[in-house]
Amino acid sequence: MSTSDDVENAGSTPVESEKLQQPEGMLNLIPAALLMVDALGRIGAANPVAAQLFGVEIDALVGSHLGAFSAEDREDRGEANLLDELLTPDGYVWGSWLLARGEESVKVQLKGVRDSSSGGSLLMIEERTPEQKLAHEKHARREAETELTDTRQRLATIVETTADAIISFDELGLIDFANPAAGAMFGFRVEDLVGESVDRIVSISPDPQVLIAGESYSVTGSRSNGEQFPAQVTLSRMTLHDQRLFTAVIRDQTDVASMERKFIEAQRLEAAGALASRTTSTTS
Repeated sequence: MSTSDDVENAGSTPVESEKLQQPEGMLNLIPAALLMVDALGRIGAANPVAAQLFGVEIDALVGSHLGAFSAEDREDRGEANLLDELLTPDGYVWGSWLLARGEESVKVQLKGVRDSSSGGSLLMIEERTPEQKLAHEKHARREAETELTDTRQRLATIVETTADAIISFDELGLIDFANPAAGAMFGFRVEDLVGESVDRIVSISPDPQVLIAGESYSVTGSRSNGEQFPAQVTLSRMTLHDQRLFTAVIRDQTDVASMERKFIEAQRLEAAGALASRTTSTTS
């Protein structure tokens, strides 16, 4: 009669089953340089690929301190400190390391995960040839460029579609950018605003350089037909190539001012009506 253990092991030989039950056996099945390192930096297990990378036998690896294979000057610092330095907030080990392999120093990449309870780490170590490093840098650069392009596109979409006017200008007050909402708000074509003085469309007083970034200020806007209107402006500052630049987000407050006038007028009429009512009651 077959037992449950017989069924579980039916697809593997006794030797293979024994290997799968041992950490070393599992490491040997993976075609990458792997080490199991305890909290003190001692190597507890290694696979043949790791031994080949380190240039020693597996027996010389297991039981040794990982720091013994470091080509870096780490005086009075344990290898556990190295792993601590490479530990990310989410418990992963990630970074580069200089491996001493015989008479040569080899730049390798450490990747791994740390067990929060024991403090031990499972490490995968990759050697990078100059060609691999160059390919990695090119890949990283392409990813960064793609991310930058995506960010610029998202920002451009926000700036182009927002209902608020957005302009940027230099220390001389000359506009170098305006979004479509700015053109619509002030009655100009966007290209006609570029190069124009910011004072032509909005009076920012006092000097924008002394205003507090992020604060909102009440200003007066001027349309192309000479009409003036109340507006609210929020400024931000930045320095680019030693030149100070300003960005202004402008909101038309015409409707708000109109509502305030109507509210004040309604209060005035209500007060006048109440006064007339009291006068009539007193006369009666």
